[in-house]
Amino acid sequence: MNVQMIIQLMNIHFVMIFKMAFVIGQV
Repeated sequence: MNVQMIIQLMNIHFVMIFKMAFVIGQV
């Protein structure tokens, strides 16, 4: 596995979790 690829995947997951938490916080 490429380190850059892992970092990219982690960033995508972090953004998705952040958006979900933001939506849940709004409701």
